Amino acid sequence: MRSLAAVGRSTYHSPRMESILTLAAAVALGLGTLVAANQLMRAADHPGRPRRVLASLWLPLCMVIPTVGLVAPIGVSGSGSLVDSLDALLIVPLGVLVAVPPILLFRSRWSHPDWHADDHVPLAWPAIGTMLLLLAVAGSGPQFLLIVACAAGLVFVWAETVPRMYEGHGGPGAGWVLVCLGAATGLAVVARRADDHVAVRVVILAVSVLIPLLAARRLGRRTAILAGGWAAALAPVAMIGVIGQDGLRVAIQAALGGAYAVVGYPYVDGMEALAAPGAAVLILSGIIAGWSRTPIGRGRVVASVGWLAGIASIVVLATLP
Repeated sequence: MRSLAAVGRSTYHSPRMESILTLAAAVALGLGTLVAANQLMRAADHPGRPRRVLASLWLPLCMVIPTVGLVAPIGVSGSGSLVDSLDALLIVPLGVLVAVPPILLFRSRWSHPDWHADDHVPLAWPAIGTMLLLLAVAGSGPQFLLIVACAAGLVFVWAETVPRMYEGHGGPGAGWVLVCLGAATGLAVVARRADDHVAVRVVILAVSVLIPLLAARRLGRRTAILAGGWAAALAPVAMIGVIGQDGLRVAIQAALGGAYAVVGYPYVDGMEALAAPGAAVLILSGIIAGWSRTPIGRGRVVASVGWLAGIASIVVLATLP
């Protein structure tokens, strides 16, 4: 007769139990990320650079970091395909594309501070979307091209966070930044270990949708739109950087270990997958830029179509093998 300890070990290591524990950990870390982000919005919303960094860096990072765990591993040669990491490239842009139209449509409680006709979409967003489309047209290329593209995208974020004259630099909130990024990193670790767990992807998608909605209620529509737009632009750029660095690491380790001879630069295929996040970023930029410059009825139609496009894209992504 099997002992209780043996039964307990077999139950703990059963695939169903591991799936339940993975989902529980993902939900807990997702809720922790949302709670910490909400507290961060309350603590770090100060005029000047803190508010700008909150919208362009900290909140986007809380949405982007969990998707790192969805990046597909690189092969022994250092080469790979971006198609294998399509969900990592698309989850945040699609989540923001779903969240922004309701923020624009429902004005009654989220109007202060508002998004006005004087507000311009940061040039970095369409620039990053265009860069992704150009990489998609290339189809394949050397691994270091992804690293260069990532560096170019991060320069835009750096330029947005540079201190400006007569701005305040301090204020509380640093502790909540660490808590929020720590919870997001934990969710990325769970996603890495989940091995195609659909529910974990749903949790990550929910985080990318709910953080802009929370920002709209807590900080106003303008900050929420900026945070969502920067997250949508930063996510695919960060993912191709992770893929490029991982491929470079694998190639260097294999070459130094003598297990694999690397001749020339490792190549990455499937760059056509970048067309989807590039188009999502451009569509999002167009919706936001045109909203305050078009009649209210036409703007609502455009926002509704954008929302439906985001929902349809998520359904298609969920049905892909």
